[in-house]
Amino acid sequence: MLVTGPGAADALHAFVKHPRVHEVLVLGGNKASVNIGLEGLQVDVRALPRETYGSALQYFTGSKEHSIVLRQRATQAGPHAE
Repeated sequence: MLVTGPGAADALHAFVKHPRVHEVLVLGGNKASVNIGLEGLQVDVRALPRETYGSALQYFTGSKEHSIVLRQRATQAGPHAE
């Protein structure tokens, strides 16, 4: 999950205190990872600035292969490509 806004970092602390969280794996300034529910599903939350939401959404929800291809295309196009 991605969270933005002035309370984004505080949301991480609230998230790890959820009653279904069984284990906190990581809790830092901009990331929290937990095992949640009886299944022990790992859930990650990132707190980030609003202006980076779009690129972060693509990065964290796209496949590794897709991200590599996008990076290659962006590098080939250069900084002023349209």
